[in-house]
Amino acid sequence: MGGRLAERQGMRRIPVAGLLVGIASAMTVAGLGVASATTSDVTLTVDGSTSSLHVTGRTVADVLASRGVTVDSQDYLTPAPTTPVKDGTQIEVSHARTLTATIDGQKKTIVTTANTLSSALASIGVNPAAAELSVPAQSQISANDQVTVQTQKLVALRAGGVTAYFMTTAATVGDVLTARGITVGAEDRLTPAADTAVTDNLSITYQHVTTVQETVTADVPFLTVSKSTPSLGKGETKIVTPGVVGQASQVFNVVLVDGVEESRTMVSETIIVPPVDQVQQIGLGSSLGASTPEAAAAQAIAQQMLADQGLGDDEFECLVSLWNHESHWNVHSQNTSSGAYGIPQALPGSKMASAGADWQDNPTTQITWGLGYIEKRYGSPCGAWSHFQSVGWY
Repeated sequence: MGGRLAERQGMRRIPVAGLLVGIASAMTVAGLGVASATTSDVTLTVDGSTSSLHVTGRTVADVLASRGVTVDSQDYLTPAPTTPVKDGTQIEVSHARTLTATIDGQKKTIVTTANTLSSALASIGVNPAAAELSVPAQSQISANDQVTVQTQKLVALRAGGVTAYFMTTAATVGDVLTARGITVGAEDRLTPAADTAVTDNLSITYQHVTTVQETVTADVPFLTVSKSTPSLGKGETKIVTPGVVGQASQVFNVVLVDGVEESRTMVSETIIVPPVDQVQQIGLGSSLGASTPEAAAAQAIAQQMLADQGLGDDEFECLVSLWNHESHWNVHSQNTSSGAYGIPQALPGSKMASAGADWQDNPTTQITWGLGYIEKRYGSPCGAWSHFQSVGWY
């Protein structure tokens, strides 16, 4: 007994309290080692929504799986799925969306991971700040969104004779003019047509056209009436009645293009003061067969007689031609074969005594009888001349 006790007394004693502390310390160190290997504080942003997480997992893929976030080939993910996570790791996920954009009339399908419409358009080279959008540029994109986009284009507009160059998002030529405060009237001219789509470097020409009425007072020129006479030499003229210019009120339709007269058309004319014809005599000279002064005098007598009967120069010319063939207006002309006598070649000559006893020498008597004969047989000198030309006599 005494030896075991001594033996026990010779053994080293370890305080219980110290042992517990050591065990606890060892357990604590081991426990911290396990915790640091399996948990991390990370930031996760999914489609613009950010969360701070205390997660368990060794890689980015582990973190996403723990949060039920799926990623396919068209989605955006950073960092890569196999990247180890640690405290402070920032993970960003943007899921792809389909956006239908009608750009300047052309439909385009855009698959994008951008969160806003502005970013999506910028990704395909469209500057949203220089375009007109059917929805706000900062709108969030959801699945199968649609947007209409009109991009800016350089346009040259010539209006009022002045050309202006500017950028516009207008879809058609008509929209461009509306935006510039121009209303196209029914008579106005526009090139190209109002429904033409606007393209870059398009040239537009607009002309304002109006039609106005204008009334003016204008001179009305007189006419010149010529009458032949054997009393004047060939080519000589004599004014019998001077002409007087008249006046008329004229109404015109005047076409103005950008305020400048292009054309005018008279639509009515009212004579205010009628013009007075100018009457002139033209000498026949020898051109109608008056080869002698006596013949010219006889022709003058005949012309006056015809005028007194209301017959004009046309009938006188027929008479001159007729009696030129008969007698050359010779009061003493006699046909030795038939016995016809005088200017009208009466057969026999004594017939002319019914017009005057001086029928053998007086041209007035002979002409008076000759005109009476022509009127009874042919109606007029031109009727007798026509008959003569047909058969050779009258």
